[in-house]
Amino acid sequence: MALNIRLTAVILTLGGLSAPLAAQEPKPAEQPAERIVIEAPSREERDPFEMPDAFFVLGREPFLRFVPEDLGSSMSQLPGAYIQRTAAGQASPFVRGMTGKQLLLTIDGVRFSNAAFRDGPNQYFASIDSLFVERIEVLRGPFSVLYGSDALGGMVNVVTRRPQMNGGFHPGIIGQYTSANRGLRGSADLPFGFSEFAGYATVTKSDYDNLTGGPSIGEQPFTGYDDYSFTNGLTWRLAADWTMDWRFQHKTQRDVFRTDKNTTLVANPALLPLDGGGNPISQDALNIFPAQDDTFSTVTFRHSGFDVVDSLNVTLMYHRMNEELHRIPQGSTTRREQFFVDQTFGVIGSAILDFGAASRITTGFDLYYDTIESGRDDVNTTTGAVTENDARAQFPDGANYLAFGMYAQDEIMLMDGWLELRPGVRFSLFSADAETSKFSPLLDDVSETFTDVTGALAVMAHPAPWITPTVSIGRGFRAPNLDDLSANKATGAGNEIPNPDLEPEELIGIQAGAKVRFENEIAGSAAPERFSGDAYYFEHLMFDAIVKTPTIFDGAAVVQLNNTNRARIRGWEASATWYVGPELAWFGLSPEYIFTPGDSLAVWANATWTRGDDLSAKMPFSRIPPFIANAGMRYDIGGVYIEPSMQLMDKQDRYAPANNGDVRFAQPHTPGFTIYNLAAGWRPNEHWSFRMAINNITDKNYQILGSGVFGSGTDARLSAELRW
Repeated sequence: MALNIRLTAVILTLGGLSAPLAAQEPKPAEQPAERIVIEAPSREERDPFEMPDAFFVLGREPFLRFVPEDLGSSMSQLPGAYIQRTAAGQASPFVRGMTGKQLLLTIDGVRFSNAAFRDGPNQYFASIDSLFVERIEVLRGPFSVLYGSDALGGMVNVVTRRPQMNGGFHPGIIGQYTSANRGLRGSADLPFGFSEFAGYATVTKSDYDNLTGGPSIGEQPFTGYDDYSFTNGLTWRLAADWTMDWRFQHKTQRDVFRTDKNTTLVANPALLPLDGGGNPISQDALNIFPAQDDTFSTVTFRHSGFDVVDSLNVTLMYHRMNEELHRIPQGSTTRREQFFVDQTFGVIGSAILDFGAASRITTGFDLYYDTIESGRDDVNTTTGAVTENDARAQFPDGANYLAFGMYAQDEIMLMDGWLELRPGVRFSLFSADAETSKFSPLLDDVSETFTDVTGALAVMAHPAPWITPTVSIGRGFRAPNLDDLSANKATGAGNEIPNPDLEPEELIGIQAGAKVRFENEIAGSAAPERFSGDAYYFEHLMFDAIVKTPTIFDGAAVVQLNNTNRARIRGWEASATWYVGPELAWFGLSPEYIFTPGDSLAVWANATWTRGDDLSAKMPFSRIPPFIANAGMRYDIGGVYIEPSMQLMDKQDRYAPANNGDVRFAQPHTPGFTIYNLAAGWRPNEHWSFRMAINNITDKNYQILGSGVFGSGTDARLSAELRW
């Protein structure tokens, strides 16, 4: 009955939206080609072709074409990245084989990663509201010079939606439906823009049922959840050369289950219940996040510059992450209700000094301070009695963490601009304090200070206007955070005890590659360029890698983090986009357009291969993705687009020993798969936008490596947007 009501509501909504449009015959307006920009590598918006780094930028309109339910939905086809989901409602991006604490997450260049982030795949990327996004910048390789700790495999920078000056008042509503989980999502958006003042306010509510997999999987229990969010943006021109930008986001997720812990239908096909076999019972009787709240806000003051100071920015930030976890181990009558709240306060300053062709320096500092409130109650499920048990909380209450850094990066042009050097250096200081003796008198309290100096050098040549070869070497580092130093928690490898003696992880990254771009010089063509592409080979050598090792503590078998491993991660990445044009003249057609003036046809593809080896143990490195390739075609004509695509993921049988005991890793290997998708949309006028995305058209059974849920079966996603 609930499903019928939902389907009826969606059909009536879409029917009502489309009815007044049926009589219209809108003329497709020619869209001016937009050149994408990137901000993270230099802390200012630049043409990506001018930067020596390996990255991919996903703009807002391409992002919305996925009809995403969270940020992870948009990254499955990006080169050099993929998304692992331990549960529905959770998303952990991987870049160059690294995720969690080894991949930095930022919003507008400000750290979203905090001192409580867990190792391995975690859920926090899904805590960023997708409608808050202007574009997503995925940077591959170490970026510790500008951004400090955690940027080992790379970083993901979410650039927030920009208020539009002089944009007027154009409120809107968005409705979205996803068939694989009977999901409904609704948003109300209030943007406004005047000559000196602009902003927006958006509220979103979502509700998702259990996710349906392929034909042999069916409905997956413990995969439904709901969420709501608020996002705000404000830009105020304070003076001719000063502006203030305010951004705010709050997102709450309710009843997100740790799927692989709650059900026998784990993501390991070898353990599926067949004929009464498979995994007889789940690991936990209950494992759920009843509430996950994330609040993130920044206020930035920008000066347009004076003399050699091209720009000057100062940002104040606040980030509050609240996590509640309820767990009943199998066979227990105790519900463990634990929580922690991490609050981060920060000040970030940056300036760009322009000395002309000789030098352009990016310099600045950042200061972040985390403090954690944590506790646990044990509830007897038979009697209802509640016992405070803070000695078994995840963190010592009152734990705190300070991170400070200052940096400088120069761009030096040589040989009349034919050669460019980009050296950079950073000094960092970290301080951690936590009373881990609250957990046991046998544990020492944490009172640690770390310092680090790191550098990087990139060389880029400009032998011709259409190609920029690059080679770079950089050092990444990750200082142990409070989760490393002071967490007391249950993990898949066993109960973990704190280790206050950890040292930072280090990584040396070397990469060589080239970018290619041929400009579009055909009048009337909507293509932004004729051809663009890049290719990179990388080698990452990791030292003092922090891994879990078994030990005995107070007579019990536990695990503890230690700096024991060296690792080598290497691979290549390539992507290309070709806009069909002059080739049409070979067939006697117009080279300016495909079918009608103002249209464009693009063929695109990307591929990534990664291999990781634990040099200390002489074993495969954990969670390294297999070969991944994506390809598609995109046709645009005014307000209409259509884009068929495919994704191929090879099998992965190179498991680390720890993966073999994890039900999320199928035995003897995670099977490869190929799925086919289709996206299409129509914007008939300035008021209406319709989008559709059909994922896994052929209804394949498949699983993303290490995920706790199977991929969806055929999933039709529909979105309708109305603006006044």
